[in-house]
Amino acid sequence: MTSESGADTTIRTAFFDNGAIPDGFSLRAVVMGISTLVRVVAHPEHFDARLFREMTSIWSPASVVGDQSSVMGNESLPLITMGKCNDVNAEAVASEFSTVVTRASLNVLKKANQLLLHAGGIADDHGNVAVIVGPSGRGKTTTIREMAREYSYVSDETIAIDAEGRVLPYPKPLSVIVPEHKHKQQIPSAQLGMKQLESDQLRIGSIVILERGKSGSKGDVEPVSLAEALNQISSQSSYLTFVTHPLEFIARLMNETGGFKRLTAGSVDLLASLAPKLWEPSHAEQWEHVMPSDRRNSFVGSEVVDALSTIDGVLVMTSEGKLHTLSAIASDIWRGLFRGASLENIGQEIESKFGTPLNTSIHNAVSEYVEELKALRIISDVAEF
Repeated sequence: MTSESGADTTIRTAFFDNGAIPDGFSLRAVVMGISTLVRVVAHPEHFDARLFREMTSIWSPASVVGDQSSVMGNESLPLITMGKCNDVNAEAVASEFSTVVTRASLNVLKKANQLLLHAGGIADDHGNVAVIVGPSGRGKTTTIREMAREYSYVSDETIAIDAEGRVLPYPKPLSVIVPEHKHKQQIPSAQLGMKQLESDQLRIGSIVILERGKSGSKGDVEPVSLAEALNQISSQSSYLTFVTHPLEFIARLMNETGGFKRLTAGSVDLLASLAPKLWEPSHAEQWEHVMPSDRRNSFVGSEVVDALSTIDGVLVMTSEGKLHTLSAIASDIWRGLFRGASLENIGQEIESKFGTPLNTSIHNAVSEYVEELKALRIISDVAEF
């Protein structure tokens, strides 16, 4: 089977047929609709072809395409070093295999203006996906595993969302912690009794921030502010600065889904009961895109990739992917510089709006803010008063 929605359980390579194992070969993986190549270095005396075939047969979907010297010489492609692919090291190899193929596919997707999230996902019968965002160790896999008994499994690791709100499925084997095993076990979702996707036509239904609750508690689902969601989502995104206006992109997803949520996970046996709440609409707060296209002062915002005005202040993202919340005064200075105002005029406007600062002059106060903005790389230089 070689479709993008299923696993390729055969490995069609000459060296598996004739027993000749090369020093290197390439592997083509189709992940989230993207076909990409991964270089594999294998050592003939330590490489168990049968074991590697079994390992890749559970991964959805991948196929070895044979020795290609041109591919192996391309150092820009991700590399898997198999080392000793034998019974002793099989778990470590399987874990590395999953990680590197995922990263390889994300590296391709970054050029497609996709929001790439470190997240799990489940889908309802209409293909609406609840995306559950959280760092490693917070319980995404456990949460997805429990909820996907009634809702279709989309991914436990990575979610890609395009500008139209379409979600690309990534139903990889789950990486599960199993007692007495050093490495996470790669287990197919069907083997764990999880509901399988019947269609890959998926749309974003909700974005949920996962938090750990107290042991024994029943857990809860509640609204979360745009500013908090942006901070959480941006920290769990890959290649976010490759997205055109990433903060606006995320805010528009909030509008489409009816607000972001927080899932506080309590007892494992109660997780499934919280699943229906993930799709319940909540309040989508007001926001404004404040990244002007007319930069009269070219130095202003030279390191800024996007900015939003929210009820919690102006949020600015720099080219390093760092998100900063500006105070009201800092926001007025930055936006004033954008429209070409001088610091003297900006200072007068701030003094009229907020009053005269205590124990200092408006000149010194504005200068201190300017230095802070420069330190954050939100502005790169500015004319003196």
